[in-house]
Amino acid sequence: MENPEEVDDALSKAYAETGRIDCVVNTAGVLRIGKLAG
Repeated sequence: MENPEEVDDALSKAYAETGRIDCVVNTAGVLRIGKLAG
């Protein structure tokens, strides 16, 4: 998700293969390993 051109290419490929894009979900995040509470 760091390179906008790669994101654009992936969406273009999905659209070309299916003819439509109904929903795009961004699930990129940061992983922190450890306890959630005290």
